[in-house]
Amino acid sequence: MFFGERPGEINGTKFNDRNGNGARDEFEEGLENWQIFLDENGNGVIDSITTTTRPGFGGVIPDAAIIPFPLVASGLVAPIVDLNVALTIAHPRFDLLDAYLLSPLGTRVELFSPGRFAGGAVKFDDEAGKSEGTLAALDGEDPNGVWYLVVSDVFPDTFIGLLPGWSIQFTHGEQVL
Repeated sequence: MFFGERPGEINGTKFNDRNGNGARDEFEEGLENWQIFLDENGNGVIDSITTTTRPGFGGVIPDAAIIPFPLVASGLVAPIVDLNVALTIAHPRFDLLDAYLLSPLGTRVELFSPGRFAGGAVKFDDEAGKSEGTLAALDGEDPNGVWYLVVSDVFPDTFIGLLPGWSIQFTHGEQVL
């Protein structure tokens, strides 16, 4: 989901623009061994790809309720290159639970739906095919902001559960083009 933004691409040729006209003329040669990158934070250097894990807040999963559990990420270099989610849930009826991840930009990725979660501790990694939705939908987004793990118990009964904790593992940084 995009809010006034559109995905794009960058392409072209590296060359020495000797006459400064912004176009490659036939006498202007290409340049080898130059690195071109998107300087996402404007510091003039390539910030390497790093992996950072941020913990989220856990809590009780009430019966027949939808609960957003927040995680605040700040100080991370954009964009997201990869993202994984780890969580632990204790509940007497895992088959009644639904969960999705909501990014600061509003992108929603389904982690599991009722009947599709075996419970306990699990890591959702789209490269390993663990989540129902594709976490790769978050690649390219800014990792900073408030993220939500939204968990719901979809059937009214007397069961409550517990989310002792969860985290997001962000792989992020500026990519050389």
